[in-house]
Amino acid sequence: MNNLDLICNTCHKVPLQRTAFLGGPCSGVILSCPGRLLAQPKIPDVEDLEDRIGRIRPLFLFADELRFVQEQNPYTRSFTWDPEAGDLAVGLRPFAIIETLHTHGFWRRMQPTIQEVVRQIPDKYLERCIAFLIVAEPDPIIGHLARPLEFNSGFHVARTQLFEKE
Repeated sequence: MNNLDLICNTCHKVPLQRTAFLGGPCSGVILSCPGRLLAQPKIPDVEDLEDRIGRIRPLFLFADELRFVQEQNPYTRSFTWDPEAGDLAVGLRPFAIIETLHTHGFWRRMQPTIQEVVRQIPDKYLERCIAFLIVAEPDPIIGHLARPLEFNSGFHVARTQLFEKE
């Protein structure tokens, strides 16, 4: 079999390259797409992270009521895992939905942190945005099939709704 016989599972175009497998008792090859190596997704670094964390708060649905999530560690704690209900979210209006990346904590369930979300809010929305709500998480069974590049790079992909004051 030559390299031209192997097509990338992600982009379906680029022939795969054979790379020697190193380490352990296993022998074999790792197949990698050179196009994937050029465009690895990542969560951007931002200079004003502390300001964003202080200004933009997470929302969650508690018994069909949209509420702010109680304060917690924005860097390490997932705000969707056992969140504590805060104030009722009144006077807010949704204005945009964006895709956000979230690092794997457990591959079958997304564990988003506040800092991950606020780092990905586009600059054009920063002035308006005061809150956000994850409105669509990846399917825990087949979510990795829909976005293999992101999943294989260590991320879940969610849809996040941004809110402004009415």
